[in-house]
Amino acid sequence: MWTNNKEGIRNKTLAQILAFAGEGKLADGNDCSREFRDLVSSLSLDILKGFANQALASKESDFPDRSYALQDLVNELGKRLGFSVQYGLYRGRQGESGHDGLWIDPDDKHPIIIESKSSTNYPIKLDTLARFKTILQKQGSIESKYSALIVIGGNEDTGDLEAQIRGSRQAWDTRVISLGALFSLASLKIETDEPDSARLIRNVLIPREYTKLDGLVEIVSFIADDVSEDELELEPTKQVKEAEERPYVSKLNSTELRDDAKAILAKMLDHSLKDISRTLLESDDGSIGICYAQSRQYERGNLIFYWFALHDRQIDFLKKHAEMYLAYHCVGTGLIFIPWRDFESNLKYLGESSVKGRHWYHIHLQEAEGKIHLKPSSHDPVDVTKWLLPS
Repeated sequence: MWTNNKEGIRNKTLAQILAFAGEGKLADGNDCSREFRDLVSSLSLDILKGFANQALASKESDFPDRSYALQDLVNELGKRLGFSVQYGLYRGRQGESGHDGLWIDPDDKHPIIIESKSSTNYPIKLDTLARFKTILQKQGSIESKYSALIVIGGNEDTGDLEAQIRGSRQAWDTRVISLGALFSLASLKIETDEPDSARLIRNVLIPREYTKLDGLVEIVSFIADDVSEDELELEPTKQVKEAEERPYVSKLNSTELRDDAKAILAKMLDHSLKDISRTLLESDDGSIGICYAQSRQYERGNLIFYWFALHDRQIDFLKKHAEMYLAYHCVGTGLIFIPWRDFESNLKYLGESSVKGRHWYHIHLQEAEGKIHLKPSSHDPVDVTKWLLPS
């Protein structure tokens, strides 16, 4: 439904979406759960946030699955942050851990036990989290090193809960975050492309002893540099004269453009696509990697061209997949979707730049007389029109 009719999904409530999925009711291991999780992996953060707000505003009597849906949305945010996520149970079972999720950091393999609550009005027993840890250790899911993260849905005072944690044996292992703040972290992670930025963002959720604040300053400064430098890398040369009447890619419509392109590619590839970062997409089964970027139109004389940057880290990401593609969104014209095997031979002819340890290639696409050409710096233009998809 999402692939073929995005507005149909956007205009439906969370309860209506669940009614369409599988058996129409979330249960451990059923089709409704599987289809809902597949869907949310393809949706933008804005839509997911709308779903979360609907769940929080609903009454249990009117929407019995609200807490289970919220649990899945929280786990989806863990995936967006780059954690390896194992879903917990909706309903506890005798002798099994009742945790809502288990997130494993890909860098140091640190496990985080997730407990999601729609409100602090519901009792939160810290000893229960400790019991989850013991069961998971016996199962071999975690070792001795672990932490717990309590995600609170509403924007309410958590002072009592924080005091409860500080006065408990779990003080060094347990942290609290609002669902809104978790969405903010996921949004920041998507806006960055540097793997070190993603690592630092994930580290925010792992308990640290911040008597010395240098570690926090490192996180803030590194990510700020990452975002600002990405903007500079995508600017064309000063000699280029911009045509003000040409379509403009603003921060406001870039997300919408990306979602549109994602839907087109998902339908073409017959795979759901998930966001890895602002420019990286991956298929639901991990077999397909895509590097995606946007460019407004620029004008030089009677020619229109588009400007992109291709980073070494993006190439490294692509090469981890069986199928690899570049997707360059030429706003106002279409989407150049080219297999990596057909593009790779052109790398040696492209212009290059390096700043502060980053290296990238300059992708210069030129449009004229209904054709689009790749313009390498030291080779004849390459006609890429056959890879153009309307957008």
